[in-house]
Amino acid sequence: MRLVAALAIAALSFLPPACAAQPKASVAAEAPASGDWGVATKGLKQSEGFLDLYVDAKGGRVLAAFPAPDGDGLSLRAIHSAGLTAGLGSNPIGLNRGYFDEGGILAFRRVGKKLVAEKENWTYRASADNPLERKAVRESFARSFLWSGDIIAEGADGALLVDLSGFLTRDALDVRGALQANEEGGSFAIAEDRTMPDTGAAFAFPDNVEFDAFLTLTSDEPKSQVRATAADARAFTLVQHQSLVRLPDDIDDVLVAGMMVRGLTARILLTDVFPVREGSVILVQAAAGGVGQLLCQWARHLGATVIGTVGSQDKAERARRHGCHHVILYREQNVVDTVKQLTDGRGVDVAYDSVGKDTFYDSLACLAPRGHLVNFGQSSGPVEPLAMPRLAAGSFTVVRPMLGHYTADPADRDAAADAFFQALRDGILTPDDPVRYALQDVGQAHDDMEARRTHGAVVLMP
Repeated sequence: MRLVAALAIAALSFLPPACAAQPKASVAAEAPASGDWGVATKGLKQSEGFLDLYVDAKGGRVLAAFPAPDGDGLSLRAIHSAGLTAGLGSNPIGLNRGYFDEGGILAFRRVGKKLVAEKENWTYRASADNPLERKAVRESFARSFLWSGDIIAEGADGALLVDLSGFLTRDALDVRGALQANEEGGSFAIAEDRTMPDTGAAFAFPDNVEFDAFLTLTSDEPKSQVRATAADARAFTLVQHQSLVRLPDDIDDVLVAGMMVRGLTARILLTDVFPVREGSVILVQAAAGGVGQLLCQWARHLGATVIGTVGSQDKAERARRHGCHHVILYREQNVVDTVKQLTDGRGVDVAYDSVGKDTFYDSLACLAPRGHLVNFGQSSGPVEPLAMPRLAAGSFTVVRPMLGHYTADPADRDAAADAFFQALRDGILTPDDPVRYALQDVGQAHDDMEARRTHGAVVLMP
């Protein structure tokens, strides 16, 4: 199945209805509507797709038809992502256009007269297909209900008509938390009277549905960074985008939930930010990390020589297993000197650095003449200001890419998603198997995770 790739990329310009492919039968389109359904949707604009949408432009609502729930109350499982199509502006708070979450899988379940959106727990999951075993594991841990909405009507076959407006206007990205956490942001509240779905930006496609909503935040004491960018710092409005995407049939859900954004990031970094090809020599800082592993595997497949840095012998073995030709233990070896030795003094064509403050200038020093430094993260903190004359030492270039900027064009977005999922199918990307524990050993699983003795997904086996 070709997945229309709205995957966890919020800062996008989405296809208007006229550009969409002819939709195939949706999950709820064939449900003969009851009388209440007909009354509830009368006069509303209908769009058929992955979920049928009914848009009430005058009332400011977006309704959606969900499939009939199964015996466990499950109506739909879908990939969910959220981000900002219009942000606060470029500042240290980070709430600019292109800000997005890592995505995940949501399960929509009927609970009484409501439909609940539950974020699935991929830290602990059952490996068996038995629904009773899966339920036992799910109910062994606190569940995360993110939203609930009233069921407005039911189709003759059990399909559910639900008002999604509250789901679309919730603070899906924890914008308030991001503002509160920054001393230059402030304490804000959502202004419900100025927060609403954008009824002109609710689109249904065969494999995904896309929504925008206006979120207005207010504060009596906004801080300096908000004052510097907002027209009125006491009340500013963001545009939050949310996507629900059909799960691919032939790829394990764990990979979709845990690797979606990482995979798209790796693909963009290796093809669009810097085109890695046969003979390229690259440096990957944090080579055993989530994106680092994918960069190493994919770059090696493309014919590059891959040098990676890690912090321990265990991570070194993992990096080698995922494609590194040469591994540097940065706690024991000088990274710059070792890279120069490995490259006969030349340096690397491109350095991929997600660490930031602690490694940025070492990465710069590892570059060959006309080399490129790609800083795509700052896990150790923001990079100190760069004096431009330092780039003249080798005619270096530095880029700080944001994924959303490279996927604004629908064709680019689709190509990135297709390439990532095809790389999984072809075995180019081979993520580690999850760590497995018996359900009765859940305490040990917690201890091991806290001590960082695990990596990737943790699976509980009933």
